[in-house]
Amino acid sequence: MLQPISTLALPNSAISGLLKDRYIFMEDIITTPEKLTKYVTSLVSREALEIPQTHSALDVWQKEMEVGSISTCCKILDDTFDGGLQRGSITELFGAPGSGKTQICFQISIMEQLNICLNNFDGQVFYFDTRHQTSLLRLKDLILGCQSVQKDQRLNIDDMMKGITVVSPFTPNELLSAITNLKRDLVGGSKVSVIILDSLSYPIQCCLEDSWQRTQVYFRILDELHAIVSKFNVAVIIVNELVTQIDDEGKVCFGSAGGQLLAHLVHRRLTLVRLTDTKFAAHILKHSTLPQVSVVFEIISTGVRDVSKVTTS
Repeated sequence: MLQPISTLALPNSAISGLLKDRYIFMEDIITTPEKLTKYVTSLVSREALEIPQTHSALDVWQKEMEVGSISTCCKILDDTFDGGLQRGSITELFGAPGSGKTQICFQISIMEQLNICLNNFDGQVFYFDTRHQTSLLRLKDLILGCQSVQKDQRLNIDDMMKGITVVSPFTPNELLSAITNLKRDLVGGSKVSVIILDSLSYPIQCCLEDSWQRTQVYFRILDELHAIVSKFNVAVIIVNELVTQIDDEGKVCFGSAGGQLLAHLVHRRLTLVRLTDTKFAAHILKHSTLPQVSVVFEIISTGVRDVSKVTTS
């Protein structure tokens, strides 16, 4: 079955030009893509003509086994992530202010740099700080905390900090543009291996009052992130605020600001709660292989850790 030109993800001007030149179906130009670059860039041309590949279930399973993961330096939290934060997937963290969301993002940023240092490969963390709360002092504390765990390694704080790129967009459009630029850089050979959005919901909730506009922006951003994840095996963490909602029975409840749309589009969802000054809990809401369970962990000066076992005589 032939695919009409009008169904391709191209600007209207490009479609009109192709139809005027008597190119009616995608098959008319797939062997001569240079015809398309008359109207759009070569990158847009490649993406528009890209035909999804088919794979067997065995191929998909083997790929999942090979993607690898990133440790949080906390065994019980790693187990909650099914061995650590999975590459090639999107994980959502949400909770009330002070529930440990940003601390986990900082920890993963540092652990990825540690992984890069120990294994001698290129990589970079791209951190979208939409709330403008990145703390360099806290990042240095976490690096020193990793040093206490990897006592046989001499970690260079400056080198590890250089591996974390921070961008601070103010509006949803700025965030979407930054993600689009990052996608273009990845196509060009950028070595970004982890993308963190802390937070996704903050600029959307603050700048957009219309719920339909919010939904459109969420969908556009998640669409871009899915394309990045599938093509470049990047680990993505999305942080969202906790908001009040009305359930089907008309009762007030709490949930992610991203709502059900985001719940369907991410691969894993965890909600975080602060129990005491240093103790926190994570509850799995969505996971492909694990049940909905809760675990308790600590966040101390040196980072995210398993709960200390205090013994008495």
